[in-house]
Amino acid sequence: MDIYFSPHPDDAVLSCGGRLISTDQSLVVNVFAGNYDGLTEWDKLCGFENNPMSQRRREDKEILRFLGVNVINLDFLDVAVYNDLRSKPRDESVKTRITKKIENIIEKFKEKPGAEEKEFFDIE
Repeated sequence: MDIYFSPHPDDAVLSCGGRLISTDQSLVVNVFAGNYDGLTEWDKLCGFENNPMSQRRREDKEILRFLGVNVINLDFLDVAVYNDLRSKPRDESVKTRITKKIENIIEKFKEKPGAEEKEFFDIE
């Protein structure tokens, strides 16, 4: 059983898809997978017309399920979203929240390695 922390949806599959399918009860956690309104410059260059993260999350979940891997998408926003669409947080609260969320996921995974995505929704 392994847990993989991925910056964005599809990064784990593209980086280590072979490893993902060779391990029982794997879990991928996409950290910067929060939905947002609008399009970043990168989204436009990639041809997205609306709601790009929903599409990326759906595609990632589809292929991970095909590989037999569970996935959790956290709701943190990538720096590109802040650069193009929002003002950046000015304190350490985002880093602290990410760290706490990851620590809680690791603890939950230790308790129940084969947990489904819905079992992680109550993690704060």
